[in-house]
Amino acid sequence: MTISFQTMRPEKVPELIAKAHRIGAPWTVPMLRGAERGLVRLVMAGPGQSFPLSLLDMQKNPQPAIVVLGGDAFNAIGPEGFPRATRLLRWAGYSVLHGAGGEPWHYAMTVDAALLWRRVLLVECRGDHLQAWIDLKRQIAPSAPGLVFGVAEGKPAHLGEMRPPAAGTVFN
Repeated sequence: MTISFQTMRPEKVPELIAKAHRIGAPWTVPMLRGAERGLVRLVMAGPGQSFPLSLLDMQKNPQPAIVVLGGDAFNAIGPEGFPRATRLLRWAGYSVLHGAGGEPWHYAMTVDAALLWRRVLLVECRGDHLQAWIDLKRQIAPSAPGLVFGVAEGKPAHLGEMRPPAAGTVFN
């Protein structure tokens, strides 16, 4: 789900959960529920959008954070479409590069990662941009842990099938 840059306030989450169901994207609900319950702070941005760097300051905002870069919709674009991509990869304690059909457990796991690592970058991209994100992650933050979700070649994105990652794709 790609929406304009915003920080997610818990009182706004029920509206987004309803929207997720309306548009057929219920897999994001576990992450939204994490924000609703105050477990994590969400910052969501689409292609070309930026946000104040103060949102990344864990001293000012110590709550575990998930920054979602939504680049998987009709306006899909790779890392070049996100002004803060490089900075966010350096900031992230854990990165999730998501180039597959959404599954609720993917988003629940992202909340769990934020609770453990405190700073999570979730990149939602189409499969044809996934390798560009992997390459950038390797270049900018090669030793930072993370996970890659992809789709097996020739398979539809929402079957829940995972493409086995190439050697070195699943980061420590």
